[in-house]
Amino acid sequence: MTIALGGDTQSHGVAGSLLTEGLGEVGKELAAADLAMVNLETVVAESSAGLHPQDKPFTFVAPPRILDVLREQGVDVVTAANNHGMDFGAEGLRRMLAVTASNPLPVIGIGKDADQAYAPWATTVRGRSVVVFGASDVLDPHLNWTAGPDKPGMAYLDTPGGLERLEAGVRAARAKDPDAVILAYLHWGSERVRCPKPRQVELATRLSAAGANAVVGSHAHIQQTTDTVGSTAVAYGLGNFVFGSGSGVQRKTGVLTLTVPPRGTPTMAWSPALIEGGLPRHLTGSARTAALADFAALDQGCPAR
Repeated sequence: MTIALGGDTQSHGVAGSLLTEGLGEVGKELAAADLAMVNLETVVAESSAGLHPQDKPFTFVAPPRILDVLREQGVDVVTAANNHGMDFGAEGLRRMLAVTASNPLPVIGIGKDADQAYAPWATTVRGRSVVVFGASDVLDPHLNWTAGPDKPGMAYLDTPGGLERLEAGVRAARAKDPDAVILAYLHWGSERVRCPKPRQVELATRLSAAGANAVVGSHAHIQQTTDTVGSTAVAYGLGNFVFGSGSGVQRKTGVLTLTVPPRGTPTMAWSPALIEGGLPRHLTGSARTAALADFAALDQGCPAR
């Protein structure tokens, strides 16, 4: 089984070309995998009229078409558990849940209450169960977006009981089906910090112990290293994917493909790309060779884990 993964995705500014152009050859790469997933870093609403941005530097809202385009390009599921999933507060989330309720692309990590927000998406691929979780470990400290028993919000880990709830969900999925493929996609770490933070290593270790086959993440807006924790494949940071990235390092992107065997640790392969006009474009020739070398060296100078 293969799982293709992309990083932070939205349609603000030049990245809005996604809505008309799609992902081109990169989209074909996503579609070729058995399952594909990205981090949806925006609110989605039929209309932005009357929405009020939260007190934060950047807020994003996209039309429902973004979900249709991503699905057309081969994406099977997205997570919206991140520091932009509620950029327009409770009303923005209400509108987003109304859109996602009728859209065929599953959006995880948010919900009308904690049960829905922390719930995984499950499917069957090649006769094997796949269970996907989405959650965030980062949030502006003055914002309370955590889903509660009767409170709409997102799956948030850095709160009493948040991480434990995710761990319990992974353990339950593993107990239900020892052969299931379990993936956790997290929003974590620090922006523009290349080396994984100790908190990221802690989360990866705990989710590995709970039974996850793979833990991947985003939020740094740059690429971070990959690793193996126990028998779990870990990609600490996929970087931007569809984004109005400005600086050179933030334009480096690509598709991470996990190959999951019937038993044992998944392997990881990186297909490098560069964001041009908001969209990822495949690299070829010497540019591809250099990008692969850069990706292999991401862990250099980082503290031992």
